[in-house]
Amino acid sequence: MRKILVLFVSLFLVSCVFTEEVTFNSDKTGQLSIGFNGSEFIKMMGGMNSDEENKVVKKIDSLVVFSDILEASRDSIAQLPLIEQEELMKLKPYSLRIQMDESADLFLFEMLTDFQKIEDVSDAFKTFSKSSVFGDQRTKGAPIVTNDGVEISYSFKGNRFERKARIKNAELFRNAMDSLSESAMILNASTYKMKYNFPVKVRSVSYEGAQFSSDMKSVLIEVNYQDLTTNPEQYNFTVILEQ
Repeated sequence: MRKILVLFVSLFLVSCVFTEEVTFNSDKTGQLSIGFNGSEFIKMMGGMNSDEENKVVKKIDSLVVFSDILEASRDSIAQLPLIEQEELMKLKPYSLRIQMDESADLFLFEMLTDFQKIEDVSDAFKTFSKSSVFGDQRTKGAPIVTNDGVEISYSFKGNRFERKARIKNAELFRNAMDSLSESAMILNASTYKMKYNFPVKVRSVSYEGAQFSSDMKSVLIEVNYQDLTTNPEQYNFTVILEQ
């Protein structure tokens, strides 16, 4: 009973890190990565179970390629309404990397995709939420919080990059907030890091707390995940690059 109580309390104290990283090439193509680092949680759990005998150490290093799953599931997908088929096909360019090693206190999720235009991967979070319909156990339980009431979009025109979140459906947004209420303390203890890597130096960022790399080509914004979830539009920003 005491161990259960300690686990319950620790869930609210352990710090998890969620990441969103975009890397641009000189022609504005690039890669988007959305990830989760739960290594601190694994470390905490390892310490709690250190006295257990004959413990089996779990190790996972898996790459889920959604284009392969779509191909394997094409017959069942063909039976879905056309609009649902179109939504699922948006997963085609994505892959999911899962790494867990209890002996090394490692627990990482990372969703990746290459893009020709950053606008093509706008609202990637909603796209990723579709992955669980495949029934592939590796894609279930991915700790990415999604909200169907919020639309996240990117824009890169000229030397101006923008990230915008918009509450497009107030009712869906409220329902999502209600469903996340039980996780509020966990989200409040977690950090969301947004990092953007550009091929040229950054001139300015509209977000006041932004950090810069030593070469001024990368921008890092760290926010409280609970704040980001409940006030998504507060963290809209614009990056102006040198020409």
